[in-house]
Amino acid sequence: MEDVDPVININDHRRRRPSTKVCSCDRADRNREVEAWVEVTCGSFLLLTFILVALTHPFAPIFVLLLFAPIFVLLLSAALSLLLLGSGRFVLCSQTRESPSRWHQGDGTVEFGPSWGFLLWEQIPPLMVTIGVALALWMPLPPDITHSEARRTMRFAWGLLAGSVLMWTFMPVNPPRAPELILDPLGIRLWPDGRHHTYIPWELNPLIEGSSGRQFPRAVITTNQGRTSLFSMSPIPLGYVQLQRVVEFYSIHPELRDELATDTGLNRVRTLMHTPVWQVEESLSAARSASTAPGRQDRSRDQGTASPRRAITPVDDAIASLAAMLNGRPEGSDPMPAWPTQADEPDELDEPDEPAMPARPPLPEPPPPTPTPRGALG
Repeated sequence: MEDVDPVININDHRRRRPSTKVCSCDRADRNREVEAWVEVTCGSFLLLTFILVALTHPFAPIFVLLLFAPIFVLLLSAALSLLLLGSGRFVLCSQTRESPSRWHQGDGTVEFGPSWGFLLWEQIPPLMVTIGVALALWMPLPPDITHSEARRTMRFAWGLLAGSVLMWTFMPVNPPRAPELILDPLGIRLWPDGRHHTYIPWELNPLIEGSSGRQFPRAVITTNQGRTSLFSMSPIPLGYVQLQRVVEFYSIHPELRDELATDTGLNRVRTLMHTPVWQVEESLSAARSASTAPGRQDRSRDQGTASPRRAITPVDDAIASLAAMLNGRPEGSDPMPAWPTQADEPDELDEPDEPAMPARPPLPEPPPPTPTPRGALG
């Protein structure tokens, strides 16, 4: 029996879970702030350690240690890089609240960014570490250093350099004025002009499962064909939950994907930045029902005005019959004379539509019968 791939139909909503450990989007947003606190705390601790060791060193002042002790140069570069990285993450987390203003209308698309300032800030910490390692390797070792101490210093230097290379490897590179995310009626483009460019069509029903990776977290995007894509969001002031709402909404509403080419799509994407998907769906259904409500109200109004007119005639006949009985008239006689109504005064500006008919003269009364003599009958 041949093995058949269980996920081959694009309309099948079954999807394979990613093999790596994935945390939810809510937790990924919280981890961003936790990572910023950890980086600032570690950087501050290393900086204070450097200052205390330099101040308590019995042989030389600080500038002499920086010139002739490579370990202190490495320690200072690592501390400053962590402080810069953590402070940049704090600013980025605070700017996610302003993410609706970063969405704008493109050429038939809805685009996010560019956020070149945050991407440039992410390049500074590894660059500072690389400069510190280069200076430490260039500096001569102190004459009184032991072989084991020199070996530990070299290991520390190469470890910092490896960390910088890893940061640059996972970090996306994008042109300064290019957006990081593009939505169009056909699909999603991630880092469209960068080296991590990814395109996912809407017909694959993509969903944001969460975030994977602790040191270099990235958003995990799955499709109903089992395809998994990773999207680096570390230098983007956009929350995981915010991106999840946008992708989920247009994945389950294919009839609304064409609005991404208009201002309506831009306004809806901005609304999803601070509104859950179910609330947007409720407002959308309420707007659809309100658009059909005036027609029903007009029909009910017409039906309501027609029924009282049909009920007036039987009531008037009953009142007229009762009044005739009270006045001593037979039931079949003429009804009570109606109250004279005041004729409407003709408007001077109004012209009669038809000429008035002349009044008909009254008919003459018949002559009385002539009496016949009695002898004429006999």
